[in-house]
Amino acid sequence: MSLDKVPKAVRHVFQNEAGTAPIESIERGTLNGNTVYEAAFKQGGETVKLRVTPEGSILPDTEGRHIMAEAPLLEAKPVELAKLPAAAQNTIRSEGGNAAPDVVQVGQWNGQTVYQATVNHNGQPTQLRVNAAGVVVSRSRAQSSFRNPQP
Repeated sequence: MSLDKVPKAVRHVFQNEAGTAPIESIERGTLNGNTVYEAAFKQGGETVKLRVTPEGSILPDTEGRHIMAEAPLLEAKPVELAKLPAAAQNTIRSEGGNAAPDVVQVGQWNGQTVYQATVNHNGQPTQLRVNAAGVVVSRSRAQSSFRNPQP
């Protein structure tokens, strides 16, 4: 199935999550009696599969959450912590034990504006993505103090 044959909401999610990686295949099927669309693309040298509902929601399976957490932050730009909305600042500070993160970026992820920071969470470097309301939308263990997915 080609990208132009899927619903617009599905196409948007596939394009956002795959980033610049070409989408290798798209299939329509059912999962637990519901219609789903599955796209395969390369990420970090491995083929990953992403399942999305016709309305554009990423299915909350373990693989989907891992893909979302590792997906690049699109249009990423450095930003000072003090320039973030207060709720986002507070969450980043509390998650990092009030220690300032090394790098903070703003960008697009999963169709929304998010703020990304690497903090020391419970003794582990952790990459956080927080929305303007201060809700943690993604949390993953950082490989180093910060990985910038943009070239």
